[in-house]
Amino acid sequence: MKVVGLLSGGKDSCFNLCHCVLQGHTIVALATLAPPHGQDEMDSFMYQTVGHDAVQAIADAMHLPLYRAPIMGQALNQSSVYGAVDPRQGQGESEEDETEDLYRLLCTVQHHHPDITGVSVGAILSNYQRVRVEHVAMRASLQPLAYLWHRNQSTLLAEMNRCGLVAVLIKVAGIGLGERDLGKTLVALQPKLENLHALYGAHVCGEGGEYETLALDSLLFHERVHIEATETVLHSDAAFASVLYLRILRTALHPKDPSTFGAAAVAAQLQAPPLLDSMGAWTLAQARGVALQAPHASAPHATTLADLSIAHRGAWLAMGNVYHAAPTLEAQIQRIFDTVQVTLAQHAMTMADVCFVQIYLANPMHAASLDALYATRFGAAPPARAQASLPYTVPNVDVMLDVVACSAPTERRVLHIQSQSYWAPPSLGPCAQAVKADHRVFLAAQIGLVPSTLEVPVDEAVQSALALQHVRRVALAVREWSYAPCEGWIEGGIVWLASAHDPTAQLERAWETQLEGDASDDVFLQSVRAADWLGHHPAHVPLLFVHLARDALPRNAAVAWQLTANTGSSCAMEREAPCDPAFSRGTFVHNNVLCMYSMITTPYMASCALAMHRLCAPNSARR
Repeated sequence: MKVVGLLSGGKDSCFNLCHCVLQGHTIVALATLAPPHGQDEMDSFMYQTVGHDAVQAIADAMHLPLYRAPIMGQALNQSSVYGAVDPRQGQGESEEDETEDLYRLLCTVQHHHPDITGVSVGAILSNYQRVRVEHVAMRASLQPLAYLWHRNQSTLLAEMNRCGLVAVLIKVAGIGLGERDLGKTLVALQPKLENLHALYGAHVCGEGGEYETLALDSLLFHERVHIEATETVLHSDAAFASVLYLRILRTALHPKDPSTFGAAAVAAQLQAPPLLDSMGAWTLAQARGVALQAPHASAPHATTLADLSIAHRGAWLAMGNVYHAAPTLEAQIQRIFDTVQVTLAQHAMTMADVCFVQIYLANPMHAASLDALYATRFGAAPPARAQASLPYTVPNVDVMLDVVACSAPTERRVLHIQSQSYWAPPSLGPCAQAVKADHRVFLAAQIGLVPSTLEVPVDEAVQSALALQHVRRVALAVREWSYAPCEGWIEGGIVWLASAHDPTAQLERAWETQLEGDASDDVFLQSVRAADWLGHHPAHVPLLFVHLARDALPRNAAVAWQLTANTGSSCAMEREAPCDPAFSRGTFVHNNVLCMYSMITTPYMASCALAMHRLCAPNSARR
């Protein structure tokens, strides 16, 4: 796709552009926001403003047009959610917010380049920045591309230094960094930055605001930027971490060998991270060690559906089998959500309290139409969800929902990533990857998409390993929501199967060995070891394997992993696992779908999320 690059002048925005080119995209323009005329450095929540005087030199070095606009707004909305939760309220934010300056800038770029369909974003770890860029990009119908997202910072910085990026520090604001470090290259400073990380937990890539950089060269620069004159400015003085920056007074461009820049140079020197990390590769190897089984016989289509089921316990409300017969899908969705809203209101809840939705379709071809209608009900912080097609043929019933809501007074947290990256796929449709309500975290069902291309591998074993890797990475990303980083754990879940074979034994083996893999070289690992993502032994996690028709999952995927987690803030007795659990395995049929369960039959089962994750609400599962 044709891409506009958001350019701060720093290492991250410039290096992400290189990865955009590596993925086959074409950079056609650059865009930057800077302080109003007459101002220098400003403390923006969203934008790097130090070094703005040199951004034009970078655009010139890349031989690309630069669109520039002043930052006129303020950080009015500083919450974790940007935009209206209810889409009927419009975009929901003040025109005076500094984020809206970016939206207007992107619209200007689109006016001059109407064929642009993507936007390059250099975000690594900042959810605050990512959420806002994604919000304005999606409003402008642009796909955010954030190939640095959630990369291990030590690994990423080493890659930048190895692959032609030359950047110098132009601002310091962290302990251990001072005036003597200004103007030094990241190559020279990497040992010091690693040492500061070991001593004080400082972010190696400066994600905690420890420093800012100016890129002088990259694989996309036709010329190298040379700083000819600077002035050191003391922004604020402190005993341990004074804030100083370089005001760039004059720059020049120096020619380069043509063989050292461009798409060919990017392809020769830069590599994408491996599709499967070390634990993902281990999972794949374990799965391949178990033979596939013969497929289960398909069941006849159901001609009747169960009645609406509602269960209310404490702060939790579950609705199962929510459907309405109507001649059009639009009418069905309208009436289904009317029922949901009325039921929520009867229990003093709103749509903003919905944390998980299970969608069942009679025909997978309805998925796109469903998403368009679904998006009119959920806005900036949508619930997590799973989607599957069930074998039923009930006249004028094309869709059915199960809904879980929570009115607990604790903060509702949402991980809703819409950027394309190497880390995990962006949300498919209007749904979050994870939602925390009370002490429970609902993780959206993950299929085995290649994150950077959104393609589904032909090899079903690779799909299975990828899907489990995605849900693991999401679970690790939201571990910060836990009562303590090491206290969260996976409670249970569903494995949706739509394979030409029966991979249940393969997936059970892959699951059972999750603690055995080595994740020491994981390029996405941050602060929690990947081997700790379950929180306890896999044998203590109940799973339900649901066998569906071959085309029942989105993108014709063969498997989807759907889990729930506990943050560790609930009663301590829920965390205790028995020393000698008794295991139970069996099958049951619901809505003409064969289900196989694997769980422990002890009081510990009471804490698992299977009650929230079963095919329908409370009265539907018969074991």
